[in-house]
Amino acid sequence: MRRRILVPVGVLVSLCLFGAFPGRARAAFEHDVLSITSNAVCGAGPTPELIDVLTGPEREAAWRISASSSELYGLADLRSAAVSLSRESAGRWLTVGASSFGGRLYREGTVEVAGMRRWSGDVVVGVRGRGLCLSWAGGAPEWSGTVDLSAAWLVHGRLVVGLSVRNATRSRILSSPVASSVSSDAALVLDGVTVLASLSGEPGFAPSPAVGCDLALASWLRLRAGVMLEPSSSAFGLRLGGGRAMRPDLDLTWCRHPVLGSSYSLTVSIRI
Repeated sequence: MRRRILVPVGVLVSLCLFGAFPGRARAAFEHDVLSITSNAVCGAGPTPELIDVLTGPEREAAWRISASSSELYGLADLRSAAVSLSRESAGRWLTVGASSFGGRLYREGTVEVAGMRRWSGDVVVGVRGRGLCLSWAGGAPEWSGTVDLSAAWLVHGRLVVGLSVRNATRSRILSSPVASSVSSDAALVLDGVTVLASLSGEPGFAPSPAVGCDLALASWLRLRAGVMLEPSSSAFGLRLGGGRAMRPDLDLTWCRHPVLGSSYSLTVSIRI
């Protein structure tokens, strides 16, 4: 009985702060730490990695090491840290990573393996497997796992249209559902600017639209901004570095919620 009480309480302490209002808390593992860069556009559009696989220039095979840290709404119990190692090559992207989110009372841990491959020129298919660990004060850790799926098509060399399913296995961890969603995404890739849009839905909630923009001011400088309409929020991002080998890239993200306040993330990566 104690276990059944403590887990929902821990979920509410952390996750009620994510939505527009406390009543909009959704599920465990709502905060996708290992995809934190997309927060700068409020989750609008396909992921930057997917767009790069479809539209980016051919590259020599290389490794990329990334580390990130974030804090939601200025609360010490809503901090996260993540590390990942990626293998980039022409038409392929493979990533392994681990992350931790939460504080002393409640903590979510994730390990993942993700891959994307370009098929027949204009199609990319991706799959991600995640191992999930939920722990709370006074309780033993509990584990679960889930699979995420994604696919995208390149239309006329400029438009990327995608579909993604998060928690396709409908996994649960104790009495809490793991966050599930289906999202349709689009990105219009122009010279120096990418316009992004998404419409995502979760079981029991109204669809959530988001729009964003990624602007390349120079080979080493990118600005991003996004707006989500439900729940209402806005975000801005700055990326320094051009992805050159053995030179670190710095990515800063700032998000603003009209009720809960500001959040930030910092990511450092290097291509070797």
